Amino acid sequence: MNISPFTLAAAACAATLAVGQSLVPVVRAQSIVTPSYRVRMEWQKVIRAAGGVTVRGKITNTGSAPLTYTQVTPTLVNASGRGVYKISGYMTVSPLLPGDSAEFRASGPLPPKFAGVRTVFYESGQPVLIEPANKETSIRINP
Repeated sequence: MNISPFTLAAAACAATLAVGQSLVPVVRAQSIVTPSYRVRMEWQKVIRAAGGVTVRGKITNTGSAPLTYTQVTPTLVNASGRGVYKISGYMTVSPLLPGDSAEFRASGPLPPKFAGVRTVFYESGQPVLIEPANKETSIRINP
């Protein structure tokens, strides 16, 4: 008796489904924010220049782990808080050890009209918890 490979695969799938097993591997969800990745935003500003925009700032690593490959992703937002433009960059210091501070910078072409910025940091694909330092962390926009 000659059975094609496709028939065998279909029979295996049917048998697997019949006993209630999934053909898709189960992936366990990870924590959204890793507690060891924490920073305090010291200051941040947006600088508009001819043909582009730059978001600069300074953070302090308040977590328990060094930040080694930290992506900076500022999103420029309109007056209602909706994102209108996203740019990306990386920290200027690597690794950023716990307790150390460093500046960041991300630049892109001139975006549509915006009113502020919302910056997110990622360490190895995991979001980093951002703690505001004080009232001076408000965003300053240079026209």
